[in-house]
Amino acid sequence: MLWVAEGTYVRPIRVRIGLSDGANTEVEGENLINGMKIVVGLDTNGNTGGTQTTNPFVPQFPRKGGR
Repeated sequence: MLWVAEGTYVRPIRVRIGLSDGANTEVEGENLINGMKIVVGLDTNGNTGGTQTTNPFVPQFPRKGGR
């Protein structure tokens, strides 16, 4: 099951998993269209479309100069 964005809502699409190389996985579904926006997480920081994003798996280091 994948969740796709439609405006401010999301809806589920049933998919079948295909080939995978460990980083990319092929999926196919009846209503799945190339270029659809797939939901991959939940924004728990309250961001509403800002341009700054962070990866939770990358270590965050303090800024130099005490800022």
